[in-house]
Amino acid sequence: MQVSHKLLGWARRPKHGSQYGANYISEFRKDIEKLCDTGCFRNERKLNPQTMLEFIKAKYPDRYTLPGEIEIKQEIGSLFLKRKMEKTRKNKTRKPIPKPYLDKLRKYLEKAGRDYAELKPKDVFAKLISQFSSAEGLQSDFPDEKTVKARFSGLKTIHKTAWSVT
Repeated sequence: MQVSHKLLGWARRPKHGSQYGANYISEFRKDIEKLCDTGCFRNERKLNPQTMLEFIKAKYPDRYTLPGEIEIKQEIGSLFLKRKMEKTRKNKTRKPIPKPYLDKLRKYLEKAGRDYAELKPKDVFAKLISQFSSAEGLQSDFPDEKTVKARFSGLKTIHKTAWSVT
């Protein structure tokens, strides 16, 4: 049986994103973002995709190439995800620990040797406070408890891998 050359590859799928034809969302992103912003600041003004589409139709009455409700819903989801990621990036900025305190944390681990697992971050923070406190109190560059505990836990993990290799 001979297969015609024209029939080969007739069932190939289109590339990702072009299966259902043209997307018109890019032209209306700013409008959708504005409509989303009104709902973010005041909860009672939140709009569903169908209502947003009605607003867009009212704003552009002569346009026939409008995005669909599903495209608008996807755009809303990507906007919320983008904002959520921006918030988490802002919260994850970690202050560096000044060198004298960091060196002291490392010395605690070196002294402990193979018994490093017994060192608890809370106890190490208390030792650090007792060593660096004076009559005036702690120095202005002294790191907070959360930063010291997190950094010490990270150093313990590094120390653990170093001990497991040898």
